Amino acid sequence: MIHVALHEALVLADPNHITLTITEFSITHGTQTVNMHGTVVITILSPTTETVTLDLTIDVNDVPWVRVSGTDNGSRCAITTAASSRRRRTRRSWICWGCPGLLSS
Repeated sequence: MIHVALHEALVLADPNHITLTITEFSITHGTQTVNMHGTVVITILSPTTETVTLDLTIDVNDVPWVRVSGTDNGSRCAITTAASSRRRRTRRSWICWGCPGLLSS
């Protein structure tokens, strides 16, 4: 059995600023729980240009594992454990999410 939970808030401070706050996005299977929380802020600069600022943390069983923070042109994806074998899977996940610019070598 897999359990998925999502708790979020979407705030439109004005027509040019959108803030998505993820209180909890978790997937539980057996005794393993992966949880993501943090914020995504989108600032619309013009009709064709926007900036995305991320501050997200991914935990595995309540232990921080990955932190993604910064703007779309200068974000970082930091693995917080010594799980280097998982780094490639994490890298592929961010590329699949359409965020290849978030990864640094």
